[in-house]
Amino acid sequence: MKLFGFLKFFRFFKKINNAILILLIVNISVFSLTLYWLKSNLEANIIKYTIDFYVATSQNISSRIKKYIEYEQFEAMKLVLQQEYYNQDLIFVSVYNSNGVNLAYISRYPRFVDYISRRDMSSFNERNIKFFIDNSLIEIDDKVKISKLLVIFVPIVKTIISDIQDEIYMGHMVIVFDLTKLDNQLRAISFYSNLVIFLLSLLSIVISFFMILQFYRPIEYLKSLSVELSKSKFSFDKKSFWFDEFNYLVDSFLRMAQVLEQQLTLLESIASFDALTKLYNRGAFEKFYSAIAIESKMKIALGLTRTFAVVMIDIDNFKKINDTYGHKIGDKVLASVAEIIKSRKRNTDIAARYGGEEFIIVLNVSTKMDALKFCLDLKDLISKIEIEVDKGNKINVTASLGISFYPDDSNDKDILVKIADDNLYNSKRKGKNRVSLILNERVVEVENVQQMNYLLRETRAELG
Repeated sequence: MKLFGFLKFFRFFKKINNAILILLIVNISVFSLTLYWLKSNLEANIIKYTIDFYVATSQNISSRIKKYIEYEQFEAMKLVLQQEYYNQDLIFVSVYNSNGVNLAYISRYPRFVDYISRRDMSSFNERNIKFFIDNSLIEIDDKVKISKLLVIFVPIVKTIISDIQDEIYMGHMVIVFDLTKLDNQLRAISFYSNLVIFLLSLLSIVISFFMILQFYRPIEYLKSLSVELSKSKFSFDKKSFWFDEFNYLVDSFLRMAQVLEQQLTLLESIASFDALTKLYNRGAFEKFYSAIAIESKMKIALGLTRTFAVVMIDIDNFKKINDTYGHKIGDKVLASVAEIIKSRKRNTDIAARYGGEEFIIVLNVSTKMDALKFCLDLKDLISKIEIEVDKGNKINVTASLGISFYPDDSNDKDILVKIADDNLYNSKRKGKNRVSLILNERVVEVENVQQMNYLLRETRAELG
């Protein structure tokens, strides 16, 4: 069929006059040169977009692990790095702190530890991301040979937002990607491109147009994938192309996107929750609390009603428990109190470990009395906790609580936390194992439901 088409074209070719022949020859030459330029541009663009993608991937990883460096959670950081090995082209990653001390490294091939240690990184600026491509052949063993490497040096910085925005250098990360497959793909692309140039010299415009479509569409598609991945967008419509090399690159990008999405979800979960209590940590709480405060102000500005309570909880005599029975028992106390909080809070409430033995809850309640009742129930449940310290010996746990209420006590989220904290320490001063809040412009402390009912009747009498 192809031969018949060629013979038909040849007979047509003999019929055209010299002017058309010259025009066709010129046209063939132009398109041949054009395709040669497209091939060169294609190879350069594939390398550029691949490097851009891996640089974006490296920056994504560095932004995700800086919290682990800041809070010295190196085991969790190493777990996240290990998960990156779903990316089959990543063969080495190492993290260093600001003093150059190695915090963690993962290497697919042990030999790369020595390879990286021999590289001179002194010319790299700590503030800027740098990379270089190593084209020297590296023999791992008889079966594994790597012809091209991409080594990326990524600084890990923490942005400080103040009157003058600044950055704190926390360390750096060295990531190595295996570009051998890319190298082979470029050779294959070069072979096919040269073959196409030869065919275009015979088939001219039709084949030229076909090859342009087959090259530039996937490149633009891969470019769009790289851009979308750099924006942490992971949902794409997969497209198929004529060349298997492009389909392989598309599949690699999509697999990498799936891995990045899984790791980002895992990282967000790890970064948001306290490891011991499984409650939100302080950083996650501040994010949610800020959102609640903004939503509340918007509703009030629109003339709508919005109320909530901030509850601070502190375990009584926790330092004494730690000093007497050890941190293991102290951890059991924290975990037990956290379980009580999780069992009592509703889906609309936000609970977090605020620091040390302190917890904080944002309660979605309508009145102070609703918040007080919740806190008294919570306090009573905590007082029933018994922790076994040794055979036959148990200790009881109590907690002191402080409440502030939006918007009655304040419409400023930071002041609300301070009022709740002040009320908490009022509970501590008044004998512990009680709840303090502001009623009728004075701080009162409550130990049980009977006192709460008395206060409720007293408040109604004053109002009525």
